[in-house]
Amino acid sequence: MILPMRRILIEILMILVSGAVWSCTTVAGGSDDPKGQMKTLMTEIVALTRNKSCKQVAECRTAALGVKSCGGPKRYIVYSATYVNETDLLVRASTYNNLDRQVSQDSVGTCEILLPPQLACQRTVCVALPAQRSQKPQ
Repeated sequence: MILPMRRILIEILMILVSGAVWSCTTVAGGSDDPKGQMKTLMTEIVALTRNKSCKQVAECRTAALGVKSCGGPKRYIVYSATYVNETDLLVRASTYNNLDRQVSQDSVGTCEILLPPQLACQRTVCVALPAQRSQKPQ
C-alpha cells in the first residue's frame, strides 16, 4: 500500500516541477526582460500580418496592441483574416499587451480614447483609413 502511494506522490511532484519549469519559460527569444520579449513579439506580429491581401473589406481586421495607463490600446495593427492565423496573432497580441501592462504599470499617460480605425480593401490590400477630423464651425 505504501509503494503505490509513494509512486503517486512522485508523479504529482513531477507534474508540479514540470509546471513550475514551464511557467518560468519566456517568450520565444529567451529574454527575461519584458521589453526584450515585447520587441520579439512585435517582430513576430509584424511578420504574421505582413500579407494584407484582400478581395473585400470583410477580410480586413485589426488587433489592439499596447495598453494605455487609463485603459484602451496604444495602437491597432491591420491584418487580413484570410492570410493570418488569427488565434496565433491574438495570443501574441494578448501576451504583448500583458507585458506592456507590466512595463507601463507606474507610468502616466494621456487618457485619450483610441478607437479602432475604419478599414478598407483598397487595390486588394487591407488599409486603415485616415481618421476624419471634425471641421470647425465658421
